Amino acid sequence: MQAAFDPGKTYLGVLGIPQKLEINLEDVAFTVGELAVENDSLVENITILDTSKGKIAKLMTLAFRPNGTGILRDNNSIEDYQIVSFSALPPNNAA
Repeated sequence: MQAAFDPGKTYLGVLGIPQKLEINLEDVAFTVGELAVENDSLVENITILDTSKGKIAKLMTLAFRPNGTGILRDNNSIEDYQIVSFSALPPNNAA
């Protein structure tokens, strides 16, 4: 799967996995920007915000993962994956 993203865009991030693609601004904890692919890994600049959820995020050890949309094929491959936002999860739940 190859993810499509806009390297100049700033994405919003939330704690946990959102139930839908739309992000409620009250749930935003961080922003993600300056995305790039290095050695087959997505590298980003994360800024924890001074919001109620951001203050919680500052107290935790977190792993970050993208959320997005795409087409699931019969062979379980994903095509046309577009990053929409990011989630922060405990490292053991981030896979």
